Amino acid sequence: MKSQLNFKVRKDDQEYDMHALGIWVSSFHIYSPNVMRSKTSVPGMPGAHLRDTQDGERTVYTAMQIEAYNISDFYDLKHRVFNLFYSKEEITIVRHLTTDKEIRVLQEGSYDINNLSLEDGEFELFLTMVDPFVYGKEIKRFDISYMTAIESFIIKIQYRGC
Repeated sequence: MKSQLNFKVRKDDQEYDMHALGIWVSSFHIYSPNVMRSKTSVPGMPGAHLRDTQDGERTVYTAMQIEAYNISDFYDLKHRVFNLFYSKEEITIVRHLTTDKEIRVLQEGSYDINNLSLEDGEFELFLTMVDPFVYGKEIKRFDISYMTAIESFIIKIQYRGC
């Protein structure tokens, strides 16, 4: 039986299904958007003036259990898991529940797989979504240089009116 929280990882042009690897996904949570706001207090004015709102990084939490046939297979699988989530670039996760959507994550920090027995283990993993959005199959990213040019143009128009 496959966990309903199962997911696949896409990395280096290959796809890895957690269930096929012998991993049971017991928990999977994408945290809420991380809204960061900068405000300015103005003397004599109650409250504050909102200057900017940005979408910050998001956290993904997952808890998993691994099962192997013997202690040697357990340690092989443990290191496959370590190699799967370690990457200098973002990896893509596609959940079994929402196969038409994907997220891009990075593993930060370290983690370990705790033994439940000689052949079984469990672990928790916190991943970071540097790009905080959940995407459909087609990912559109903004060209920052183009956006900067538009922002500069908008700012110039606003200043001309003063």
